[in-house]
Amino acid sequence: MIRGNWWECGWCGDSGYLASSKSAKQNDLPTIRDEELEELERGVLSVVEGMQKHFGDGQAERTKALQLAIYGMSHALCPSGNQTPHSLALLQAFFQQYSFCTASEVLGAARSGTPAFANQFVLEQEQLGSFWRSVLTELPSYHRGRALPDWLEQTLDGLIRIESCFSGQDAADVFASLQQIWNVHWNAK
Repeated sequence: MIRGNWWECGWCGDSGYLASSKSAKQNDLPTIRDEELEELERGVLSVVEGMQKHFGDGQAERTKALQLAIYGMSHALCPSGNQTPHSLALLQAFFQQYSFCTASEVLGAARSGTPAFANQFVLEQEQLGSFWRSVLTELPSYHRGRALPDWLEQTLDGLIRIESCFSGQDAADVFASLQQIWNVHWNAK
């Protein structure tokens, strides 16, 4: 399927820009500012570092942390309104630098309507993934104003940054929404 200067494969989910010449390609590509890419990098790094603080830094733990970051990206891109040429260019720019996954894999999950690794990491009002359920068992009982452990705060901050990068929402609004969802589950434990 071709949409303007963007092509998409309905079978595998791969996508990219079309350009007839180098100058046309430079003019048609959304510009990704260094600050935008750095913010996404900080979000992913925050997820990875937070997870490693609690679970350790072995290969299995790093893989789980990266899976959570991939979940965050694909979750943020699930609403089709977030799949703008700009956000897709940001996704591609990120995975050109980091090869633990591909932009096509993340986008394919988003377009399916189910974020990657959702069974483990879904964190919604109606649903809670197995990872978050196990985290809740480690926490003391909920009461208003009780602080989260540093590692969990850092991990959630990373997810907030990732969501904000792709949704265009202010990070404070994403934080408020995620905090409300988390507190409902924590209070119900």
